Amino acid sequence: MGERVKIGSVEEQAELRELWSKEMEEIQGLNSNEVRNKSGGDLPLARVKKIMKADEAKMVSAEAVVVMGKACEMMMKELSLRAWIRTRDGKRRTLQNKDIWSGVSESEVFDFLVDVLPRPKPLHPPLLSLNAFDLVNNPFFTYGQFPNGFLWPS
Repeated sequence: MGERVKIGSVEEQAELRELWSKEMEEIQGLNSNEVRNKSGGDLPLARVKKIMKADEAKMVSAEAVVVMGKACEMMMKELSLRAWIRTRDGKRRTLQNKDIWSGVSESEVFDFLVDVLPRPKPLHPPLLSLNAFDLVNNPFFTYGQFPNGFLWPS
C-alpha cells in the first residue's frame, strides 16, 4: 500500500487524543449492571448480535454484544474523525470517499478495510496516446480517416 500518511499537526493529534480520552472515561464510568442494561448507544444491538452469530457462534452473551457494539462505535468515531480532518484540510464541508480512504491509509489499524472500501477515482483519467500503428490497425478507421491534427511520424 505504500508509505503511510501521518496526521501531522499538533491540533489534529490533540483531537484524536481527546476522542480517546472521552471514550475511556465513558467506559471506565460503566459498572456491570449498566453494561447489562445498556441499550447499545448508536448501533442496534440486534444487528450486532446477528452479525456475531453469523460466524458459527450459536450463543452470544448480552455483555459481549454490548462490548462489541461499543468497539464498533469507537472504531467508526475514530475513522470519521480522521476523514473529517482530511475534509477540513481540503477546505471542504462535505466528506468524500477520498477522505475516508485517507483515514484508512493513515493507520495500520484500519488495514482490514483496504480490500473492502472502494478506491477513490483519479481526478483525470490517463490520456491515451495514439500512434500511427494503432490507427492503421484499428478496424474502425479506414485508410485516410485520421483525427484532425494527427501527424504521421517522420
